[in-house]
Amino acid sequence: MAIRILHISDLHFGRAFRDSDRSLRDRLLQRGDMRGHDFQLISSLSAKVHRLARQGGPFDLALVTGDVSTDGASKSLGNAAKLLLEDEIFTSSPGHFIVNGLGLAVNSVIAIPGNHDRYKSIPFQLDFGNFESFFLKQWKGYPFVVAYSKYESGKDECPVLLFVFDSSAVNNPPFGLKPHQLISRGYIDDAACEWLEIKTHKIRMDGLVPELDGKTLQVDFDRCVKIVLLHHHPVEFPDIKAPALLEAEKVAQRRHQITTKIKDQWSTLLNKERFLEACFASGIDLVLFGHQHLFLHRELTEDMKEITSAQILTRSIHFCGCPTTLQWAESEIGFLVYRIEWSRFAVDYFGWNEEEQKFERNPSRSGIFPFRRGRKAEDV
Repeated sequence: MAIRILHISDLHFGRAFRDSDRSLRDRLLQRGDMRGHDFQLISSLSAKVHRLARQGGPFDLALVTGDVSTDGASKSLGNAAKLLLEDEIFTSSPGHFIVNGLGLAVNSVIAIPGNHDRYKSIPFQLDFGNFESFFLKQWKGYPFVVAYSKYESGKDECPVLLFVFDSSAVNNPPFGLKPHQLISRGYIDDAACEWLEIKTHKIRMDGLVPELDGKTLQVDFDRCVKIVLLHHHPVEFPDIKAPALLEAEKVAQRRHQITTKIKDQWSTLLNKERFLEACFASGIDLVLFGHQHLFLHRELTEDMKEITSAQILTRSIHFCGCPTTLQWAESEIGFLVYRIEWSRFAVDYFGWNEEEQKFERNPSRSGIFPFRRGRKAEDV
């Protein structure tokens, strides 16, 4: 039985849950580069997620790949936690129902920080630990690994191993760069890359991995699907080339072309080459991220070539980027749903339809894709 995963990202919650409750400060930021969440999207997101759960059963895991808040404030992070974990959301005083939350089980949610979640005062990112007071309280720090299986014994089917990273560069800046130079950049240092290679080897040897509820799962490493989570994208966004584009995709294409230099300077993972080397050496199948507010699915070989034929046996990794799920006035808004099996995975893209005012599945961005664990590129 497939493992169902909900992937949302870049919620960008502000300090007020509803638009009508925003302060003057928040309203001014809403018109600038610190745009917060769009309250009107929350009800539609909740309705769609609940409908999908009724149709296919509760999600086994919910992954949130960073920027759950727009400013790292406790109120903003608290609003994001409400959406994820509460069934019903009320105003504080007096208590009036305003919207349904996603009502996700605590032990099913993995939310990681993005660069916005580290903001304390602009333009510096200095606030460490505030995010962790709301999410991932049980972990000592980053990176860490956690296992999920539908059964108590991971041997009954293919469990999922999740390797979780904090890619906010300012938390551990590379030599020669200062915090103000790293507002949006991502960085995973050599020590964390070494950790990934060592940890996967250890799991291969002893098969012991902690679960979200604190128990330990015995797994067969070679029968697991290995997934990496981070906020920043470790691969580039290519120009969109398609015979027919939706209007939102045309906007996204123009945005990509205009901001290529800015993206390269401010958005990408600084040491992506070393990180990708570690991912291939560790047998990673799937890398999930957010940050760029654009959808992406690329399947790449170890020498960074696109997979173009179903007959190719070369080892590959799938890279899936989730657009912003709730940020106000973005050209691309949506979320992803995965069904994970050992040999393949399905991805469904649900994008925001402005005319219909609802999230709906986009068939052109959905599909079923194989995991390729065959020969190395140099052996082909």
